[in-house]
Formats: sequence, structure tokens, C-alpha cells
Amino acid sequence: TYRGDYVTVDIDADLHRRLADLARASGASLFMVLQAGLAALLTRLGAGEDVPVGSPVAGRTDQALDELIGFFV
Repeated sequence: TYRGDYVTVDIDADLHRRLADLARASGASLFMVLQAGLAALLTRLGAGEDVPVGSPVAGRTDQALDELIGFFV
């Protein structure tokens, strides 16, 4: 159906610090660590090894690009 949803999760300050430390030590962003953790969890729960996870963030920091379509790196 292409319908999605969202889940709100509260992370305490100590866990956030430890996740940020892991990200820094791995040369990754905190988002990348959290996304990898979610994919690993879904794989363990039986979703398979190719788990598509979407994010509403387009990575566009310039307001002039808001109306454009396409992937920006």
C-alpha cells in the first residue's frame, strides 16, 4: 500500500552519549548508527537482510531547493 508510519522513542542522556561515542569511533553519524541498529533489529525479527528504511529528511539546507525533485548529495 506504500503507507508508512512513525514511532517516537525517548533516549536518555547517557544512552545518547554512548551512541554518539560509537558513531564518532566508527566514523559515522548518529543517524547512521541508529539506522543500522534498526535494520539489525528488523533482520533479527525476521524481516530479512535487505530492509528498506525511509526518512523524510532530504538533506537540502538551501531554501531555494525545496521545490526541486531528485536526490542531492
